[in-house]
Amino acid sequence: MLTRASLVPLEWSRHRSRVWRRFTSYRFAVGEHCVPIAGEELAQAALCLPLVFSHEGNAWRVMALLGLQEGKSLCVDDEGRWRGGYVPAALRSQPFGVQPGQPQQLCIDEDSPWLVDGVVGEPLFDEKGGLAALVHETHAFLKTWELGCRRLGAMAESLAKAEVLRPWQSAALADLPVLYRVDEARWNAMGDRGFLALRHRGVIPLVYAQLMSQSRLGSLLQRQSQPHTSAKGEAEGSSEVLKQWRAALGDEPEHDWLLPVG
Repeated sequence: MLTRASLVPLEWSRHRSRVWRRFTSYRFAVGEHCVPIAGEELAQAALCLPLVFSHEGNAWRVMALLGLQEGKSLCVDDEGRWRGGYVPAALRSQPFGVQPGQPQQLCIDEDSPWLVDGVVGEPLFDEKGGLAALVHETHAFLKTWELGCRRLGAMAESLAKAEVLRPWQSAALADLPVLYRVDEARWNAMGDRGFLALRHRGVIPLVYAQLMSQSRLGSLLQRQSQPHTSAKGEAEGSSEVLKQWRAALGDEPEHDWLLPVG
């Protein structure tokens, strides 16, 4: 589901001799420091990962942050296992994907190790040259996901126009392009008319999901400093990284409710 040069339209004439295998490793995601999310996964993602807003070109997107350096995920270990809790839907459809704004065209990642030559694997097409049943189901999932991403993007644009978003100033994010978060003070100071307008656009769950998710930035800092810590070790060591959490959220140190309970 990731946008990359190797993601090309799936076509009978080009791919009829290929089959695909279900992936058993997340190594393909080691170069992803953030991925877009859809509204349907907002609550689950916010519990495990920092949510951020990005603005590229004229488009706003809601993203799940996976790492603190461009092209480097902190949610995949050396053995290809996922260590970020919730797995964003953007990473669950390898080797298939769709390009932003073009969900009707199913694409396939030609560089994926799960796309192979031979007969051992799942077929891409049926006997008539149409999509195989499982591939068709995957495409339906991808179309729903892409629509959900666009809806969240439209909500983010509404927040930006209402001047509720601001750049997330944190030393932890210094190596990344500008990312945005909800300005909680501006949100709380919003008048009834502006608040109701945003409410009618359905943005309130997004606002509070993003605010809640900000504390998860500390988990990424912990993984960066202790890259081989197990999930159990991460939970047990939360009190030891309290200073890192404060550094991540240091521009508003009075918000201690964002910090983990030691």
